[in-house]
Amino acid sequence: MKKIIPLLVLLMTARMLFCSGQQEGAASSTHGKYLAGNGIIIPPGDIHVNGYIAQLDYSYRLPESGDFAVYTYKGHNQISNSGQNETIQIGIKADKTPFEDLPPLNLSFVIDKSGSMTSDEKLDWVKESFDIFIQRVRDIDYVSLIVFDNESETIFTSTRMDSQEKRSRFSAAVHSIEAGGGTNLIAGLEDGYTQVMANYRSEYNNRVLFLTDGVGKSEGIIDLAETFSRRGINVSTIGVGTNFDVNLMIDLAKAGGGSSRFISDRDEMRETFGDELDRMIVPAARNLEIALELPQYITLDKTWGYRNRESRNGVSYTIPTLHNGDYETILADLTVQPNNRTGQNMVAKIRVEYDDVHGNHIILPDIEISSDFIDGPQPVFGISNYTVIRSSTMKFIGERLIEVGQIYYSIKDINDEVNAKRYEVFNKREDIELLSEEEQQKVFDEITSDTISELEDRIKNDLNEAIHIVKDTKRIVLNNKMKLDNIGFEDELTILDQYIEILGKELEFTAEEISRSLTVEPVTPAPIDLPLDSYIAAMLNELISSITYRESAIAVSPFNQEGNPESPFSEYLNQSAQMEFVSKGFTVIERGKLNEILKEQKLSLSGLVDTDRALDVGKLLSVDYFITGTIIPTETSVIVFSRLMDVQTSEILSVAQVVIPMNSEIRSLMDLNKGDI
Repeated sequence: MKKIIPLLVLLMTARMLFCSGQQEGAASSTHGKYLAGNGIIIPPGDIHVNGYIAQLDYSYRLPESGDFAVYTYKGHNQISNSGQNETIQIGIKADKTPFEDLPPLNLSFVIDKSGSMTSDEKLDWVKESFDIFIQRVRDIDYVSLIVFDNESETIFTSTRMDSQEKRSRFSAAVHSIEAGGGTNLIAGLEDGYTQVMANYRSEYNNRVLFLTDGVGKSEGIIDLAETFSRRGINVSTIGVGTNFDVNLMIDLAKAGGGSSRFISDRDEMRETFGDELDRMIVPAARNLEIALELPQYITLDKTWGYRNRESRNGVSYTIPTLHNGDYETILADLTVQPNNRTGQNMVAKIRVEYDDVHGNHIILPDIEISSDFIDGPQPVFGISNYTVIRSSTMKFIGERLIEVGQIYYSIKDINDEVNAKRYEVFNKREDIELLSEEEQQKVFDEITSDTISELEDRIKNDLNEAIHIVKDTKRIVLNNKMKLDNIGFEDELTILDQYIEILGKELEFTAEEISRSLTVEPVTPAPIDLPLDSYIAAMLNELISSITYRESAIAVSPFNQEGNPESPFSEYLNQSAQMEFVSKGFTVIERGKLNEILKEQKLSLSGLVDTDRALDVGKLLSVDYFITGTIIPTETSVIVFSRLMDVQTSEILSVAQVVIPMNSEIRSLMDLNKGDI
């Protein structure tokens, strides 16, 4: 006879996937890491792919002139005329005026002081940050402070901060705040606008900074922000903790012509109210209109970044306000249709117009993006531009986390159905303890009926699918991280590992099984069948196409094969690279000179895989560019990475990767025997 499980225990130990309830999520991985660290799968509706892309600082340079600079990046330098996917990135960097030279400020800080602000010492973060702010505020600036819980209260009316006595009163007001009560969002915002209106001046930057960690009364709050934005008073939002309404904060900032930010810790709060404050409150330009126009042989698949509207031949974006020193990022995935073009052809054209802070409407010269169209399939695997790899990886992670969240939270409905059926049986038999063992077994059989078993199997299958997506995502992120010299994506990989642990526990994995799941195999994409020379030429030309000036000196570090750095294959790649660059008119530094520098610096060839060391050696060689490469054998293929670095700017310009089928020729060149991989 089967072992009988007491019915009450059975009901209590049924899958409790959602015992903690749905938590508010976040727009970017900063908050996602915070949630996942607390055992929460981010609800898919609270993940904004735009936020994942925009959270990275892509190191766009400050403009040499004008209010901002526009930079363009393409995923590949070469495009197959057989057709392929392409990605375009548009980066915008506003000019940065020093804080002391900014236009006068009329600021109202609206701070949530509800009871939840005591958790994680969030209110203490605010107080410490204001201590920094009050040291920066100038005599010409107006400041007010409103706090709210169930009601709103103005504890420091709009005041020109032109004396130490006023600054001391402001600090005292800040440090008098005590948490308690609910969250009346709209009352706080209304009072914030009232205080800004009290000293409104058109030549001032009039702004409300709205900080909350919760969800509360907000009916009509978007209309309120739009109304005051039209009057020249903007609002920027700051969310903290796990429970704030991220979608409301983003929509409120958009409607109010400001920016939104999530703050996860004390240091980030201090930075926001210190060096980064002007990025939230001071406009550098308004009403940016950016049009991405495409030729007829290229179509738009999807785009991210700000409000946009698609047209027959492209897409237009609107950025209401670009702030002082801020950076913005737009990403567009395209499909290049099969065509018979070769050589340089246009991929996209960009038109930009905007209003400067004085109200003048300005139209910038058009920017054209072109690529080298080649015959045949694309041999280079994945995106090769350093900047686009970073943005596309963040986009990919955001999309995959949404997919996992959709699967995970759909299981709730199945779980509820299982429990409903069990309760239905249980409620019929209140006398369970009085039944004989045989009768109890019949009840147990009803609870574990085929219908319920099928539902539980669906739950298990869905969880397995979710954990498979997470592991596959981690595999691709690690591949891209390797392309970027193992730099970046630390928070995102932490989220993925936390997801594996959360899902593994739901699947009742042992600690050993979870540990094994955290280790993933490297990406091994299916290679296309081309001659070896074609792969190498395509990879090297992808690098060459990144170089603007051909009268340059280049050093080529031998491609490093782990365990055999001087294999015939490494030497073949090195000679191919030198010959290719010489044929294109570059000056290539002799291998002997490179070896001499390495000996002086007590470095090995394998040490040049490290970007910083390679750049240092490049400077000692007085070259403009430095190339390094890595060879990674697998059972079925060999992956070759090559990296082109600008020695003067320390930038990685291109990272080309090819995946070559493993065959007897390659195995021989790599000095591999059957057991070596």
